[in-house]
Amino acid sequence: MVKVNYDSTTGEIKGFYPDFVKYSNIPEPLIEVTEDTWHDCIANIGLRKVDLTSLVIVKYTPAKTLAEVQETKVAELKTFLADTDYQAIKYLEGELTAEAYASTKALRESWRLAINTIQAATTVEEVEMVTYERYVEEG
Repeated sequence: MVKVNYDSTTGEIKGFYPDFVKYSNIPEPLIEVTEDTWHDCIANIGLRKVDLTSLVIVKYTPAKTLAEVQETKVAELKTFLADTDYQAIKYLEGELTAEAYASTKALRESWRLAINTIQAATTVEEVEMVTYERYVEEG
C-alpha cells in the first residue's frame, strides 16, 4: 500500500509514501491506495486528485488558464478570417459585388469584434460569454 498526502481543500495530491520506505513523519491528511493506483498517479501527474467526499483517487482535468482559453478562441476566429480572405480580395478587386460580399463582410466585422473582446477579457468566464457565428465554407 501507498499513503497519499493531499490538500484538504482542493484534493490536490501533495506526496506519496510507499510502505516499503520507513518514514519518521508522514503529513496528514492522507489516504491509502494500491501500488497500481500509485503508478497510475505517477503516470498521470496533475491529472489525478483525491475526491474529498469519497476519499478515493479520481481523474482530474485541470481548468484552462485565461491565456489558454483566449488563445484557442482567437485562433479559431483568425482561421475564419483567413478562410474568407479570398472573398475580401475578390470584393476589393471588383470581382464581387457589395451585395454579394455583405454577409461575409458582416461576419468578418463580428469576428474582429469578438477577437478584441476576447483579448480584453480578464476572466475565463468573460471569454466564454463571447459568442460568434461559426464559419462554414459553402460548396
